[in-house]
Amino acid sequence: MILIVIVGFIIIALIDLIPLIKQRKTLAIVAFSVFFALALTYGLLNAFDVEVPSIMKAWKSFFEWLGIAYKVE
Repeated sequence: MILIVIVGFIIIALIDLIPLIKQRKTLAIVAFSVFFALALTYGLLNAFDVEVPSIMKAWKSFFEWLGIAYKVE
């Protein structure tokens, strides 16, 4: 399973990242790399059966910090 995840991400990088490098789009390369690294980390954690907490809990805390959270009374 881990090999499938890694091969899949390599294929995605070859298809999407190489054209960005050839066109010298620095900001797009940085954005792609950040999201790619996060997705690869999440994919590998799932492949290793690591219990990953829901991202919705983090979003809930963030929205409450902004003061725009929905509160049930």
